[in-house]
Amino acid sequence: MNPSRFSLFSKLLNLLFPRLCLLCQGLLKKHHKIICTACELNLPLAYGTWGLPETAFDDFIKSNALKGCYALFYFRKNESIEHLLFDLKYKRMKKIGRFFGGQLVAFIQANHLQFDGILGVPLHPKRKQKRGFNQVEIIGREAAMGLNIPYLDVLQRIKNTPPLSKTKKERKKNEKR
Repeated sequence: MNPSRFSLFSKLLNLLFPRLCLLCQGLLKKHHKIICTACELNLPLAYGTWGLPETAFDDFIKSNALKGCYALFYFRKNESIEHLLFDLKYKRMKKIGRFFGGQLVAFIQANHLQFDGILGVPLHPKRKQKRGFNQVEIIGREAAMGLNIPYLDVLQRIKNTPPLSKTKKERKKNEKR
């Protein structure tokens, strides 16, 4: 197909099936992949490192095994991040995972952080087979590729715990297991 026909075909396809922002449903410009600039600017950025409160991680942190904890976004109920995570996990929109991985790369590079690798968080094989993919793996692999560091798929999930996306009471019960 010659370039002018491809361009015409692409324009026709875009007219019939416009690319829309996953959050506001506005038209996406060429350089946007899943959300528009306005929605991206409204994502609840966490702006860097978190001072971790008294948690189970305290001993781990004090042993210098963990030198810091970073967050890219705040999770807020019924807001954009929750909607994107829901679409990634339950609507299998893997492009959202790649978007988050790219955002993570930009954050790490902007803050001049360095890592030896990205450690994967596995699903139990039964859950992965049922779901078809691991959303954390998509984010991690995208970030590792963008940072040119290895994605370390070395952990193994042994216990098949129930999903945490239940009621608060069920979640607390599962966390105690």
